[in-house]
Amino acid sequence: MHGGVCVAWWVACAAIALAGRDARGDDDPYAPVLAEQGIRADAAGVVGYLRQMLPTDQNRRELAVLVAQLGSEDYAQREAATRRLLAWPRLPGDELRRAARSGDPEVRLRAEQILASAGSAPAGTLVLASLRTIERGKFAGAAATLLEVMPLLAEEHLRAAAGAALVAAATDGDLPLLRRAANGGQPVARAAAAGALATRIRDAEELRAVVAAGDDGVRLAVARAMANRGDRRALELLGPLLASADAAVRQGTIRALRGFTGQDLPYVAAEAPEKQGPLVAAWQRWIGQEGRTAKLYFPLAAGTVELGRTLICEQSAGRVVEVDAHGKVTLEVRGVRYPWGCQGLPNGHRLVAQYSDRRVVEYDAAGAEVWRKDDLPGGPVNVKRLETGNTLIPCSDANKVVEVDREGKTVWEVAIEGRPTDARRLETGNTLIALHFGKRVVEVDRNGREVWQIESLQSPVGAQRLENGNTLVCDSGLGQVTEYARNGTAVWSQGGYSNCWDAQRLPSGATLIADSKGVREVDRAGKTVWEYEIGSARAVRY
Repeated sequence: MHGGVCVAWWVACAAIALAGRDARGDDDPYAPVLAEQGIRADAAGVVGYLRQMLPTDQNRRELAVLVAQLGSEDYAQREAATRRLLAWPRLPGDELRRAARSGDPEVRLRAEQILASAGSAPAGTLVLASLRTIERGKFAGAAATLLEVMPLLAEEHLRAAAGAALVAAATDGDLPLLRRAANGGQPVARAAAAGALATRIRDAEELRAVVAAGDDGVRLAVARAMANRGDRRALELLGPLLASADAAVRQGTIRALRGFTGQDLPYVAAEAPEKQGPLVAAWQRWIGQEGRTAKLYFPLAAGTVELGRTLICEQSAGRVVEVDAHGKVTLEVRGVRYPWGCQGLPNGHRLVAQYSDRRVVEYDAAGAEVWRKDDLPGGPVNVKRLETGNTLIPCSDANKVVEVDREGKTVWEVAIEGRPTDARRLETGNTLIALHFGKRVVEVDRNGREVWQIESLQSPVGAQRLENGNTLVCDSGLGQVTEYARNGTAVWSQGGYSNCWDAQRLPSGATLIADSKGVREVDRAGKTVWEYEIGSARAVRY
């Protein structure tokens, strides 16, 4: 996915998530993560940590000292240097590769271990925690650093988080900086700066100039920022982007159009533009006609950037399969004993809950195992990686939900009767839990106290809190997926499924549903718009 577009999605919708969020407080999930590495959760602390990423002479000297200390005669110093390098926001690959060829076996071993753990080292979690802390705190003065480090972030979700942080941190005093970045420099920084600039200015001539000088990623960022404040002229920018040569631009564009207009005209972002001429023309006709007066919906819903993949756990066959928008298999892992839950991560990794083995395994983009948690208190039936880097796991037969860190240590748990089959951490820090045998969905706080519930269900196996505050419940006993308002009233429902095991509301407004016959995507009217036939499954789109 094009990095600039990934950032464009976040910088344009980040302002939505900022309202009511405070960088400090009891619900801050990032402060403890930072504190473990001695990083203060304030502007100086997180900005200073991110600046360690820059290729300055001071950073090079400090890294050289740490690499040299891998061979220190003092064991404590060797351990401290190893921990510091693992937590460094950007691993010094060249220096470590040279150290891995050292004649000193201690240096060689430690350098090899650091390089091998690059995918699971705490650095990525610390960078994300720093960026989210900037976003939550709206730290003035962070914009320059964010623009500097953004091109150095290799993973899309980190670039997206940097874009969101830039929207939050930018002030009117940063306008000259944003203007320079939006009109030159790295494409990733250009899109981010353009989106942040468009949230702070409304001058039509200046916005037109930014759009004219930019690429499609910049145009999308500006269009989304305009849509977020209800500016109908955003439609004029979005329409032509449906024919962009960049698939990621097309994906971001159709999500913006559907969210802004409430329309669901046919369009498949993964298809080449030349194959979608009539579909693009239909959208552009709507924009030119109904779009002039139609009701618009804003601000746009915030959400994760999709990679366009569907990850499926086929329990009885003992396999995990991933397919693209066309149903083409892009990954297959066999020999998994009862995989009952999965999650696709923004970095392309996949988490799989293996019920019979009482373990959760993380696979990298190539399908190789990079992390696992064994000896869970019961068989896991689903799994969610949190932004903090911890992993939330419902262990059904143990009547527990546990949260474990990267070392596998349990850092939080709640005992709850009713066989929990799904657990999701909410923005408030509370946890939403589906209780299969308990016939209800509950929300508990950090102390395990129930603060909300939906009762009198049949056999709920999944629950998702939606952007509008409603809750989507998958009830396997009824073969039904229902959206409930906060007061417990059903506001939407689709039934007739055979032992459904999963449901996920997608950014387009459609719903992904997995049952004993396979996986299908249905629109608000219940019409199937995509399907993949497979045995009884749980599935997630990411």
